[in-house]
Formats: sequence, structure tokens, C-alpha cells
Amino acid sequence: MPTKILCIHGFRSNGDLLKKSIMSLTKKFAKHDIRFDYATSPTIYRDLENGEVDIDDQNYRQWWSTTRKGLFDEPQYDTVYKSIKYIHELCCKENYDGILGYSQGSTLVQIMLYLQEYPEFFGDKYKNITFNFKFAVTSCTFNITDNVFKNLYDYKLTMPVLNIYGLNDELVPYRVSELFGEKCKNVTNYKHGGKHYVPTTKEMFDIMHNFIIKNIEK
Repeated sequence: MPTKILCIHGFRSNGDLLKKSIMSLTKKFAKHDIRFDYATSPTIYRDLENGEVDIDDQNYRQWWSTTRKGLFDEPQYDTVYKSIKYIHELCCKENYDGILGYSQGSTLVQIMLYLQEYPEFFGDKYKNITFNFKFAVTSCTFNITDNVFKNLYDYKLTMPVLNIYGLNDELVPYRVSELFGEKCKNVTNYKHGGKHYVPTTKEMFDIMHNFIIKNIEK
């Protein structure tokens, strides 16, 4: 059986775009029997500044409504339950060993990891949503700012996490991503010299491959 990883795209994107952006990295895993699948959010991206969906934007998706400027201080993630429920449905169809989140998708992954480890802090509507990930990879992540969920940071995650961030990221300052690592008891931080992307270098492959193998053998 292959090791299966579900990938969660960022804001104003979709699964196909994330797949294309990291294909040169993920294809190296195929011969190691590690498979990457890609989720596309059911929520169409809406330009909040114009209040409408542009015809050119219909293939773009989001996990909750925001703007690029509002990514770091959005007080309410309006469609987060819809997003989590959708990913749960995907996980019911496939037994995913791990999850990878990029940018907005990585912050959604944070919430799902807390739901897996601390379900008692979520409302009744989440009681039938469970996850069983063995590990997680976050890239270009940023703080949870939703008023309902931001207090989850009072508790630390025990899930093995590979936390990836770029020292020259102009959208999410690397220190913001670095702070998430402090909320994890079992974190591997990987700093690269690039910007707001998942690196596809041999070094990134070696680090991610070693991390995955280590955590599926437990």
C-alpha cells in the first residue's frame, strides 16, 4: 500500500495549481511508493473588494473569505466548517497517512490538527468529524486569527509537523511561520532562502522524505 498524502492549496488557487507548482518535487516520491493527492476547495474565490465573482476567477478557490491584506487578521473564517467537512469526506474515501498545507491551506491544516488532538474544544457540529493523520507538512503558514479558534494556541500539538518557510517570503514573514513551530511539541523546522512557495530542491526532497519515512514507521 502506498503512503498517501492529501495536499491543501492556498488562497485564490486550486488543487491543480498546487499540483503543478510542486510536481518536480512530488514526482521524486513516486518510486518510493508515496502518493500525493490534491483537494480543491468547494468555495469559489470572491473578490471582497468588488463584492463579486469575476468570470476569470471562477476556477480559483478559497477555504474562507478574506483578502490578501486580511489574511493575517480575519476575525471570522466564514466557510471553515464547510471546508473541514469537505476534507473529512475526502478522508473517508481514502485513508490518508499525512496532510500537506500551503499558505491559507496550511492554516486550515492547523485547525484540523487541533480538531484531531483536542476535539473537546470544538462545537457539537464537529463531533462526527475525526481525522487520523500520522504527520503534517505546513508551508508558508500563518497564525489562526478566527475568534472561535485562536485560543487553541493555549495548547500544544503533539503531531509530528514539518514546518517549511522562506526567509525572503514577502507575503508571510518567516518569523510568523516560525511561531507556529513553537505551538508544536514535535516539529522539524526547515528554512529555505526563497519566497512564498514550497521548494522543489533535492535538499527539500531529502528532508521531506526522511520526515515521512520516520513517521510512517512508528
